[in-house]
Amino acid sequence: MQITLSGTAFKSYEVNIKNRTKEELSKENLSFDNTLTKTNESDNITYQTTNENENTTNIVFTDPTNGNHVQVALDNSIIDRLKRNFSEDDFFQRENGDIRLNAKAEAFVSGWFADIAYKREFLSSDVNNDGKLTEEEYLNTYNAFGIKGTITYNSDDISINEKVDNLGYGNYASIDETIYRTGIHVKSLDDELNYTLNADKDFDGEISLEEAYTSESTIENKVKANIGDFFSLPANQEKGELASFFNDAINFVLDILEKNKKDKNKNIEIDKKQWEQIQQRHNILITESLKQVFESEYKKEKT
Repeated sequence: MQITLSGTAFKSYEVNIKNRTKEELSKENLSFDNTLTKTNESDNITYQTTNENENTTNIVFTDPTNGNHVQVALDNSIIDRLKRNFSEDDFFQRENGDIRLNAKAEAFVSGWFADIAYKREFLSSDVNNDGKLTEEEYLNTYNAFGIKGTITYNSDDISINEKVDNLGYGNYASIDETIYRTGIHVKSLDDELNYTLNADKDFDGEISLEEAYTSESTIENKVKANIGDFFSLPANQEKGELASFFNDAINFVLDILEKNKKDKNKNIEIDKKQWEQIQQRHNILITESLKQVFESEYKKEKT
């Protein structure tokens, strides 16, 4: 059995790379120090973290949308990952312990910050501007996306395809079900930025469906949960003369995904004898002309 994933869940804001010299970064210290305040009320500040702890380091950069100052708390493990991918000149250590990003590292981080802050509306959803998101505030963000899925039955195999329903950016309050950070209440912009930076495995400024799935669980577990969730709804229960076969087939698929046994090509193994017995039990002969009859779409769409 093969699983095919496609589509982009989120896309980073495009940022022009600005390579500053160490002298420029040193002179800039005073500007940042005079501007950053704990009240986060200055017109020159887009965001100042209130989420720092012993496992994080404050990172500062320029908001690519307006030139304002930004300070976020990044996990030290994320910073180490960034340092492995970008030049050491992209990280300027300031006297107060903050790290000022530069050049490509700044473009990468600030691009994802802008996407989360504005397109996913984390800043506007933080109504009281305290740097934290209540559960109610988080439901107003656009940090979700829907999927369309298709199961195709062949005589000796089964294939599953899932794709992002257009580009992501669904609102939690208007989506019945979502598959991004399932069941998680994201409590701050910092939290989502850390998660997104880690999810973008290839540093290409896009979160593919595969990256979204593997950041939370395994592909097999996510697909199994999606199928199970959809077909557990009464409105999606199959009816009619093929219903018995179809429901047996769905349970068969879920069982395969649960066992998650793979062959040497890393394809999920299917018990072909059992699959043949299911078809025979229901007097089903799957031919090309009947494939569309057994093709089922399970969708999670934004409204």
